[in-house]
Amino acid sequence: MSAGNAYAREAKERHPERFIRFAAINPREHRGRTSEDMIRIVREENVNGVMIDPRIHHFSLRSEIIDPLMQACATMRLPVLVHLVGHGLDDCSPAADMARRHPEVIVVVSPLIYCPGWERIASGEPNLYADTAKPFWPAHLDQLVTTLGSDRVLFGSETPMMSPLIELAKFRFSSIEPAIQQQVLAGNANRILLQL
Repeated sequence: MSAGNAYAREAKERHPERFIRFAAINPREHRGRTSEDMIRIVREENVNGVMIDPRIHHFSLRSEIIDPLMQACATMRLPVLVHLVGHGLDDCSPAADMARRHPEVIVVVSPLIYCPGWERIASGEPNLYADTAKPFWPAHLDQLVTTLGSDRVLFGSETPMMSPLIELAKFRFSSIEPAIQQQVLAGNANRILLQL
């Protein structure tokens, strides 16, 4: 992850007006650190958010090892993006449990739409958000907005694995109103990441 973080840092330094950067952080590497330690680590990255990947880094979202990082993100008002595999292979109830334990942190699950029972699990956690990465068809976009509300859905493309142009085009075939589309495509990100 350090190589990926360095690559993203360099891109942000070259084009600060074009990039909003997240840092990928492995909680297992920071086992035993306090929330104050994690604030220093995250602050050094100079990011607008943190990404965690429980499958790649082999930890549970229910584990206490993530608590110092989550507490640091709460203090710094940074969202946490939880990357899942998708394709119906993930149980998103641990992400909901994590969101419940840390209600002051916005937890964005990517992709939420393929987690079995996601509508029931996510609707009860007001700080659990979803991105629009990997929808097979535009109806998934409608379903996310209808279930979570337009203020809890953010545009996501899974670039470079997916094309942002194709992901964007799916909105044209959804039944989401233009004003709500703008909220999902940009407004929510501006509010959450740039605090506009």
